[in-house]
Amino acid sequence: MKALCVFDLDGTLIPGDSFAQIVKSRILRTPTLYLTVILRVLNLISGEKFAQHAHRALLASLDPDNNPALIDSIVSSVLVERAAMVLDWKEKGAHVVLLSASPQDYVGRVGSILGFDESFGSTWKDGRYLHLHGARKRDFIETRFPKERWRRSFAIADSQSDMALLSLFEESILIK
Repeated sequence: MKALCVFDLDGTLIPGDSFAQIVKSRILRTPTLYLTVILRVLNLISGEKFAQHAHRALLASLDPDNNPALIDSIVSSVLVERAAMVLDWKEKGAHVVLLSASPQDYVGRVGSILGFDESFGSTWKDGRYLHLHGARKRDFIETRFPKERWRRSFAIADSQSDMALLSLFEESILIK
């Protein structure tokens, strides 16, 4: 069986939250985003609904072809020691995956540039929003990479919400 290694993006490969930075930079120019932020701050919508509405409001800004500076800023902020971990696992022959709650619109491009075998971020599937956050990351890995075909060797993430994901792997790191 081939080894599977999973890396989180925000707070793990890069310091901070890429999507939060995008929201902050666009809030005053995107009225629907402004309203969405207010609803979230007042706790009138869930984190998942916030991500879905913000993602939709920012679609044009998230397209890597429309916003190459976004990709450049994310790639240039990758922590050297984490990039080295990705390379080490690839040299060992592992299948290395980038898995993020951030939008697939740019997660895919970032992962490709950084040499990941596959990259997955939050997106729409069959008309529904698939928010790859918390337990949904675990569910996604269990479905996409069944343990009968993959040796779940290593995972690294930064959030307590990723504990369900990390529990699937032989070795895991929770960055605090």
